[in-house]
Amino acid sequence: MSAEELSKSYKREIEPTSYTDAFKTNAAEFSFALYRAAMAQNGENSLLSPLSALYVLGMLSMGADGETLAQIEQAVGM
Repeated sequence: MSAEELSKSYKREIEPTSYTDAFKTNAAEFSFALYRAAMAQNGENSLLSPLSALYVLGMLSMGADGETLAQIEQAVGM
């Protein structure tokens, strides 16, 4: 069976949106803060992906509520 046949009945529930300037600014600030924290911890070159961290925190926020959700939102500047 082809991918087209398998996805024929799939309905997109969430429409894509454009990113706001505030989101872009917050994502950049989160990225720099993550780098600063990583460098302060070990003082050496580090390889990390702020985008991956944002994705993970975004996925976690979908299942979070209350204080946990507030902490995730605060961490990413939302």
